[in-house]
Amino acid sequence: MPRRVFFRTDDVGEANEKFARLAQIFANKKCPLVGAVIPTKISGEIQKLARTYSESLEFVCHGYQHLNRAIEGSKKSEYPESRSPDEVESELELGFAFTSQAFKELFTPVFVPPWNRFDSKWVPLLTNPGFVAISAFGDETCSGKVKALNVHIDLHSSKKPRATSIDEVIQQLLCSKSEFTGIMLHHAIMNDDDFEFISRLIDSLQGEDFTTHSLRELL
Repeated sequence: MPRRVFFRTDDVGEANEKFARLAQIFANKKCPLVGAVIPTKISGEIQKLARTYSESLEFVCHGYQHLNRAIEGSKKSEYPESRSPDEVESELELGFAFTSQAFKELFTPVFVPPWNRFDSKWVPLLTNPGFVAISAFGDETCSGKVKALNVHIDLHSSKKPRATSIDEVIQQLLCSKSEFTGIMLHHAIMNDDDFEFISRLIDSLQGEDFTTHSLRELL
């Protein structure tokens, strides 16, 4: 049975020229791309790109303002345990509203927490505005009505070595024990070599061993 794979690029709303370049690559390859968009950074330019590449793009909600709200000395998070429930609930509702209204049928009700951190106490609040899944990093699962659609491979983190070969990524995908494997991108820090790498990686996934999907297809 083919391994199911999806690609998610974070921080849409920043570095729009690079996002456009990435979106064009995925469109040319007829491969789905999930754009995790920061609600307060949605612009007419991003909406235009969504229309241009509507056959391959879908958009999900990436936090609200993408601001660090963690106490000093803690790992970065927009939604640490220390925040007030009213603030969190309000931002989830606004994020859902902004993103769904901006992208309409291209919006999928999935929440991507900035820095892939979202305190578990807030998970039940996701369903209030209409989120049905959360997409963070790793193999953590969710209980209740919220499904976990996590990424597992980080290609462009500035804190980790980048993959050195297509074969290395393919091996990680083949070794994954997850129902599906997500690949996380950060278009804002990609260079020419990175774009070329992604193009070749997509080509390598076109065989019988893999299928590429939108998050909507995996819900």
